[in-house]
Amino acid sequence: MSVREALGRGLGGLWAPVAAEGSLVRGARLFHPYGVTLDAEVRALPDGGALGATLEGPAIARFSGALFRDGKGHAWPDILGLALRFHPGRGAEPGPEAQDLLLATFRSVWMLPLAMLLTHPGSYLANAYDSVLPSRVPGLAGAVTFRVVPEVAGGEGQSRRERLENAVAEGRAVLRLEMRPASGSRPGVPIATIALLSPSDVDQQALRFDPFRTGAGIVPTGFFQAMRAAIYPAAQLGRGLAEGRGIRP
Repeated sequence: MSVREALGRGLGGLWAPVAAEGSLVRGARLFHPYGVTLDAEVRALPDGGALGATLEGPAIARFSGALFRDGKGHAWPDILGLALRFHPGRGAEPGPEAQDLLLATFRSVWMLPLAMLLTHPGSYLANAYDSVLPSRVPGLAGAVTFRVVPEVAGGEGQSRRERLENAVAEGRAVLRLEMRPASGSRPGVPIATIALLSPSDVDQQALRFDPFRTGAGIVPTGFFQAMRAAIYPAAQLGRGLAEGRGIRP
């Protein structure tokens, strides 16, 4: 562990009680509490390399708003999120090869103050989603980030959930997963497509995403990622206590 990551873990530990208390009071995820989860299928692209081949197979995708419910006819300014689980296993319980990847509608930590203004809150498929923070993958020397780009803007409907579900029902909801070096300005390389198939019957209350679930070898790295190592479990503990079931992995 580097000095920066050690400092990140320490700072994350200081914020962990705040995250736990916030989730306990809210009785749900502190951020992105309301969402829609879909079953998906991942297909590697020709330039996807070993990682694209590793990710290929079943997945689940959860779209959500960071703060507000999805109202019909109007959407408050918000940051939207996309949580992906590759090789999800059965139900809410992650399989041994499960890989979680968490993304949101801003490209860097420094863009966070403007993220609400730059996000189209009325349609999940009208935004690109970025992992924001760096990770390392097997076979690559440097850190990388990920970006998910919908291939269509969405279907018809009175809310972003309806627009998403209609696009899925019409077979038009396909996402492109890209990977790029975390440093520099090189464009992303498409490594896989993610076809959204149908609403998932996974238990939303029991579902827990974790950026440190790394079954496919995507491993978080750096200062801000290290902060999450303490904050995420604490938030899940608070949520579990509020639900009367304790923490689950």
